[in-house]
Amino acid sequence: MKVVQFDDAGKKLGVVTVPKVVKTDEEWRKLLDPEQYRVTRHAGTERAFQNAYFENHAKGLYRCICCDNVLFNSRHKI
Repeated sequence: MKVVQFDDAGKKLGVVTVPKVVKTDEEWRKLLDPEQYRVTRHAGTERAFQNAYFENHAKGLYRCICCDNVLFNSRHKI
């Protein structure tokens, strides 16, 4: 699959092709806690204003817990 890749400083590196992450349900359950599993593997949602990152204002890149691809830069978080 094609994704836009960024370095750790947030600089856009360009579009790259990466392999799709394929794991069994059992492998995902071992890697993720129950809430992470529900949200990422079953299209669940976190409770609004009650998750660990609601008041997090740390600078940096936020990455997907499953594939490690960059989701967004903290500069864009309100």
